[in-house]
Amino acid sequence: MTIINGMLYFAFPDLLIEGNLGGLMVGVPPIVTDGGDDDSLKDDDTSIHIEAIYRFRVNDNISLTPGLFVITNPNHDDVNDTIWVSTFRTQFRF
Repeated sequence: MTIINGMLYFAFPDLLIEGNLGGLMVGVPPIVTDGGDDDSLKDDDTSIHIEAIYRFRVNDNISLTPGLFVITNPNHDDVNDTIWVSTFRTQFRF
């Protein structure tokens, strides 16, 4: 059995304003590409995970990071609807 996965992450420091950070992630969740002796274990479709974030630096101690991620063909099945998720993180540094 062969299972692969991978992710590329791109970071853009000081995007638009000094101290802020943009990020883009694109990858494939673990997928069975070869089922070995049991070909029914092989995933026929491919999910893609795409995520984008932007960290706003409010001051030296507080940052806000909204984000959005999308998963196409969840569970490597094109019958499944695309998943959209928004996120929001607040970070306090002391």
